[in-house]
Amino acid sequence: MPIDPTILRRIRGNDPTLTELDLSNIEAREEEEEEEIAMTMGDLTSLADALRTNTTLTELDLSNNGIGDEGVRVLAGALRTNTTLTELDLSDNGIGDEGVRVLADELRTNKTLHTLNLWSNLIGEEGA
Repeated sequence: MPIDPTILRRIRGNDPTLTELDLSNIEAREEEEEEEIAMTMGDLTSLADALRTNTTLTELDLSNNGIGDEGVRVLAGALRTNTTLTELDLSDNGIGDEGVRVLADELRTNKTLHTLNLWSNLIGEEGA
């Protein structure tokens, strides 16, 4: 299922009761493919936009969504400016060397993220 718009509003609105969020197992796909069961790139873009200014969310689980390198590019810019996220799970997402490079570049200025789970991705020697 796509990301619930209520959740996005809570992230954008800095809901103080929303400190942990599990959005695992949704699987990112293009808009026209199986909308009813998939997180779309549009959802990822909305999530990234909300994360840019969020000041309450500390833990985010996006594992097993198949977001790949393209999805990481969408999220990476938000991680550069987000100042409250301390734990991020991107495990089992089909992220490769290019996605990890983009992520590493954007995280250079992030001082708050201390746990990043990239287990079970497609990261080779170039991305390690």
